[in-house]
Amino acid sequence: MRSLVRAIPAIVGFGWVLWYSVKAEWSKVVAPNWHWVVIAVIVSTTALWLLTNLVAYRAKKAAEGAKKEAEEARKRIATKCPKCNKPWARALDRSEFLGREQNLDYDTHYVTDVHRDNEGHQTGTTERTVRIPYTYNTDVSRYYYHCKFCGHKWTRIS
Repeated sequence: MRSLVRAIPAIVGFGWVLWYSVKAEWSKVVAPNWHWVVIAVIVSTTALWLLTNLVAYRAKKAAEGAKKEAEEARKRIATKCPKCNKPWARALDRSEFLGREQNLDYDTHYVTDVHRDNEGHQTGTTERTVRIPYTYNTDVSRYYYHCKFCGHKWTRIS
């Protein structure tokens, strides 16, 4: 789709040339002033190309700005003081390792069972989902924080 949008200026310019070549009387209009047609085609093609690229550039920058703003909001909320609620107030004092925690989770796999008769011929299939358990370890630590503004102290375990 993007390549089609970028090809529009060339298509429009080619259309101008065709229109002038069919409609104009070459001996009176185009022959002495052919350079004006070429200039008009070049200018319109360039203007359309610049416009399509400008729209694409602004859309890209708007998406990047929205993504950056959302990330800043998440950081601001995650680092606020629970007492005074000021953003960017959290400062890490120290952390201590508490141990490892073993967690259980499940993986989902899709299995196809083949059914056979006594002679070994395939009679049908059945599809089913199988949940396979697995374990993984996570580190558990306690983090000690204080507020840069009001001095409030709190901890968090993760």
